[in-house]
Amino acid sequence: MNGLTDTVLKMMDTTQEPEDYKGEDGLLYCGKCHKPKEAYFPKGRALFGRDRHPSECDCRRAEREKREKKDADEKHSAEVERLKREGFSNPAMRHWTFENDNGKCPQIGKAHSYVEKWETVRAENLGYLLWGNVGSGKSYFAGCIANALMEKEIPVCMTNFATILNNTVGFMYSVLIVSFYVSALNFQLVRTVFVNDAKKDFFLFPLCFII
Repeated sequence: MNGLTDTVLKMMDTTQEPEDYKGEDGLLYCGKCHKPKEAYFPKGRALFGRDRHPSECDCRRAEREKREKKDADEKHSAEVERLKREGFSNPAMRHWTFENDNGKCPQIGKAHSYVEKWETVRAENLGYLLWGNVGSGKSYFAGCIANALMEKEIPVCMTNFATILNNTVGFMYSVLIVSFYVSALNFQLVRTVFVNDAKKDFFLFPLCFII
């Protein structure tokens, strides 16, 4: 019990810096922001013989929030890096972003809209069907969507139907879906933005077909 009491008392200690001072209310104040670094227990109560407990001044709060933001930013960067490492077969796809767009694709606004409305897109299983001549920017368009979603920590895999079939051998449902689109569109489906569901092995919607 003494060990526990000592631990609690240490937690209740307030570190006093040289510039700190005692206010008229008897509490310790920060010498920088002039906000209290202590607070009284309500209704005159005491704990382990003490009538006050540590309180964050503005300086300490700013320092804590800065540390928390740094930790959050580092975790976010690590997660985005993992998603892009696993989601792109070609490292060059990392540079297919809205920021690097040359503005020559008039439909790029639709890609922005797809990302902005992602929650609705996912809930309603909405996809994009992209077609055009070689070099018209279809892959870049899809890459912009993929990168933007990954920046939101949404798992995305940019792949092609050959890879999907190789990874889903034995899953008749997947084969039927692929066969349906190939026969219905009568086009060669070259590649797709395949959005992975972390809760399942895979799912095929929403996705972007590129013809």
